[in-house]
Amino acid sequence: VLGHESCGAIKAACDDVQMGHIPELVARLKPAIEHTNIRGAVTSKNRYCVNNVAKTNVLLTLRRIRKKSPLLLDLESQGKIKIVGAFYKVSTGEVTVLD
Repeated sequence: VLGHESCGAIKAACDDVQMGHIPELVARLKPAIEHTNIRGAVTSKNRYCVNNVAKTNVLLTLRRIRKKSPLLLDLESQGKIKIVGAFYKVSTGEVTVLD
């Protein structure tokens, strides 16, 4: 699972955009906002907020994959696969493993 810097979907969630198909996406990303320790305002203009919510979303997605797929969880526990989360810093090309 790969999140990335300055994610537009995360920005939409931080701004609570409610147009077109975006509300469905925003609703799925709200838990990441709720589980992130945010310095400053929850807004797309707060780079710290956006990037940390993106990282939290990666970690929550990993948790959801493991919870909803007993098959993948079993394969991972046997060491046959690894479910990995990471964050891609677009500005530098750096990838940081989160899990």
